[in-house]
Amino acid sequence: MEQIRIKNIDEKRLLARKYNAAMDWDTLNTYTCALQEKFIDNNRPISFNGKIIDIVKMDTIFYLKLHYITSRSRWNNDHTCIALVSVNSNQFIVLKSVLNSGNHSDKGCFVFQVKEIIPINPSINSDIGQDDMGYCYTYFVYNFEKSLLIFKGSLISYYLDEIVNESYE
Repeated sequence: MEQIRIKNIDEKRLLARKYNAAMDWDTLNTYTCALQEKFIDNNRPISFNGKIIDIVKMDTIFYLKLHYITSRSRWNNDHTCIALVSVNSNQFIVLKSVLNSGNHSDKGCFVFQVKEIIPINPSINSDIGQDDMGYCYTYFVYNFEKSLLIFKGSLISYYLDEIVNESYE
């Protein structure tokens, strides 16, 4: 299992280097404008470690909806990142066969050209409270310190993590 984990990490690094994609961009802990400058203004691809949440087809183009996975909890507490990445028909046929093979996870590294970054603030949470008289009520909490970043772009390449076959021989 450890060998496959190491292989997955190495393959992601190789993929990012191959396309000169920015890795570890989440350590910037910076404003959206710095990310826009890094990826859009400088026309640099992003290496996005994520999980496929959904795949949507619009006309002849498929879109991957990705949720960003990070081990850097400090950055992740301030930002949640998702990506909407367009995939052409040929790329989708290959991706679908890889996903259906059963040998790969829906998690991996996605290298794509960023066309737009959209910050969304504030987050709205709801909860149920109870007053001194025992009456229940619902209230909303606005959190202006958190943000959702949506990266939009076009897929260049990807690597899906190999999964460990847990059958014993």
